[in-house]
Amino acid sequence: MNKRNVFFTIVILIGLFIYIISNGKEEIEGMVQMVFVSEEESVPEVEDKNQVIVLSSEGYEMEDATYRAINGEMYIELEYINEQYAQGRFFFDKAAHLVIYTNSTTIMNCSLGGSYDLVKFTETTGPATFVFVPEVEEESSKEESSDEESSEEETEEEGEESSEEEEVLEELPEGSVYMNAEMLSKMFNLEFMYDEERQILTVQDGSMMRFVDVKESEEPVYLKAYAEAGNPFKTIIGDTKGYEVYRELKAGETLVYYGEEGDYYRVTDMKGLVAYVEKSAVSDVRYEEVGKVELDSYIMPAERLPEGPISVTWDYFYPGGGGYINDYIISEYSYAKEAVNVISPTWLHIWEDEYGEPTILSDMDQDYIDWAQSEGYQVWVMLENVDNTFSNIDNHLYEMLSVTETRQALVQQLLVWYQEYGFDGINIDFEGLETRVGPYYVQFMRELSAVLRPQGCVVSTDIGVPSAWTEHYGRDVLGEVCDYICLMAYDEHYTGDTTAGSVASYPWVLDGVLNSLNEGIPAEKLVLCVPLYSRVWWLNSNGEVMEDWSNGMSEVWEDMEDYGAQITWDADAGQYRAEHVFSDGSRYITWLEDTKSMQMRFDLALEQKLGGIALWRQEWETDELYDQIREYRAAAGAVIDPIEE
Repeated sequence: MNKRNVFFTIVILIGLFIYIISNGKEEIEGMVQMVFVSEEESVPEVEDKNQVIVLSSEGYEMEDATYRAINGEMYIELEYINEQYAQGRFFFDKAAHLVIYTNSTTIMNCSLGGSYDLVKFTETTGPATFVFVPEVEEESSKEESSDEESSEEETEEEGEESSEEEEVLEELPEGSVYMNAEMLSKMFNLEFMYDEERQILTVQDGSMMRFVDVKESEEPVYLKAYAEAGNPFKTIIGDTKGYEVYRELKAGETLVYYGEEGDYYRVTDMKGLVAYVEKSAVSDVRYEEVGKVELDSYIMPAERLPEGPISVTWDYFYPGGGGYINDYIISEYSYAKEAVNVISPTWLHIWEDEYGEPTILSDMDQDYIDWAQSEGYQVWVMLENVDNTFSNIDNHLYEMLSVTETRQALVQQLLVWYQEYGFDGINIDFEGLETRVGPYYVQFMRELSAVLRPQGCVVSTDIGVPSAWTEHYGRDVLGEVCDYICLMAYDEHYTGDTTAGSVASYPWVLDGVLNSLNEGIPAEKLVLCVPLYSRVWWLNSNGEVMEDWSNGMSEVWEDMEDYGAQITWDADAGQYRAEHVFSDGSRYITWLEDTKSMQMRFDLALEQKLGGIALWRQEWETDELYDQIREYRAAAGAVIDPIEE
C-alpha cells in the first residue's frame, strides 16, 4: 500500500472513531454483554454448622453469639429476647432445667429440649423450643470435670438408696439458653429475614426497616456488584467492573435498603447478598416498623379495686397469737370510717417448722374478715418475712423462692387461702432482701399476679425507697404485675443506726416518690406509706448514739413534753424536732410526727396523683389524722359520706 492509501485509511479510521465517540457510545454499550459473577464468592461462608452470620449496615458480623443455628433452625439467646421483646417474662431455672414463661394470666414451665406451643400453652411435637448451649471449654477442663464426676460416684456410701422414680438432674455448666426463632415469631408476631441455606440473618439498626421495590421496566434491571455504570471502551482492555452483576431482578422484588452511593442504592436481597441497584429502577425508600411487641396485660375489674385514692392501714398481730376480732378492735375502727378503706392484717409469716425447714405460719381469722367486709373495708392479708427471731430466715426465704416447685406451691397455697377465706387481696412484705433473692422475688410476684389477679384477688407489695441496696427489687416489673406498690417511705434512720436522724424527713420522702416514679412505677399504682411513729435517740455527751427506740406519734410527743424537751420546727426536715439534755450531758433527740408533717405528705400524694396512702400502723393514729385523710381523699375525688358523731 502506498503512502497515499495509508494516509486515507488513517483519516477514515480517525473519522470513524470520532463518529463513534460522538454518536455511537449507546450503540456500542448496547452490544456489551453483562458479566454474571458468582454470588457465593461474595458471601462469607459459615465457619461451623452452628454459626449464624448477622448482616447489618456495618457488613457481615461473624461472631455474634446472640443467634445460633441448631439442626437447621435459627435460635436466639433468651437473655436477648427478654431485653428486646419479652420484658423479662422468660425465667430460666438452671437447677431444674426449666424455662418458665409467665404472661399476665398463665404460667408455662418448659423443660430444656422439649417442644412447646407458647401461643396455645400446650406441649407439641417438632424442634426443641429451648436448648442450653454450654460455654466452650478447654479439653483439660472437660477431663477434670469428668474425673471429678467419676470420683464422686466412686465415693458414694454403700447402702445409700436413690429413688428410681425421682429424676436427678445433673448440674448444668456455665452457658446460655436459646429459644427457637420460629416459635418466638408466632408468639410476638415477628419476622426474621433468615436464609437457612447460607445461615445469614439480615437486620437493621433501630425500630424501622427500610425497603425498595423493583419497578416494572422494559429494560432488564440487575443486582450489581459495584455502584458504578460500565464504560464500554474500558471493556476493550478487560475492565468489566461496571457490567458485573449477580442476577436479573424481577419486577416487584423487594430489597433491603442500606444506604446510597451516587446513582445507586446499597441493598441486600432476602438471601443476604450485599449489592447495588440503580435508583431509577426501584421505588422510593419505604419504612416498616419492626420488632415492636405488644405484650398482653390483665386489667383488674374496677369493682374489685377499692375506691381511690386508697387508704390502707396495717393491723399488727403477733405471730402465732392468732387473728381475732373483739370489741376493742371494733371501737378502734369506728373512728376510721371513710378515712381508711383497706385493712391489711399481718397474718402470714415466713417461718420455720419443728424440723428447721421453711414454712408459712398462718394466723388468719374468718370472723375478722367477715366483720371488716361487712363494714365496707377490703381485707388484704399480709405475708411478711420480718417479724421472727430465726437466725436463718434469709436462707429460708431464699430456699422457698429460688426453687420453682416450692415457689409455685406457695403461689397455689395463697390461691387456696384466698378461695377458702374470701379476703380481697394479698400484700407481700418481703423486706431486706439479699441480692441473690432479687430475681426469684420478682419471678414470684410475676407468678403470683398471673394466678391470683385473674381470680379477682388484688395483689400488692411493699418496697423501700430506691437505693443502691434495693436495685434488685425490679420496680419496673412490679409496676407491671401488681395492682399497687406500697412505698415504705420511712426508716431513713433505722433502729441500730449510728447516726441520729429523722425516720422520714420530707426531702427524703419526696426523692423516694419521684425516684420510684422514674423507675417505672405508674403513679396510680404507687401508694405512699407514712410512719405513725417516731424514733427517739439517746446520745452521750460526745453525740454518739447509745440507744434508740420507737413509739407511736402521740406517745412520743407526750414523752417529750413530760421531759420538758425543747421543741422547734425543723424546716429542712419538714418536722418538729425535740431535744432534752440531761445533767450528765447526754440527751434525747427525736423528730416528731404531727398533723403538719403528715399534711405535707398527703399534699405530695395529691400533687403527684398517687394511688393513695398507707399507715404503719393501726393503734398509733390520732383522730385528727383520720380527719386529714378524709380531706385528702375528698380532694382527690373520693366520695366521702358524712361521719356520724
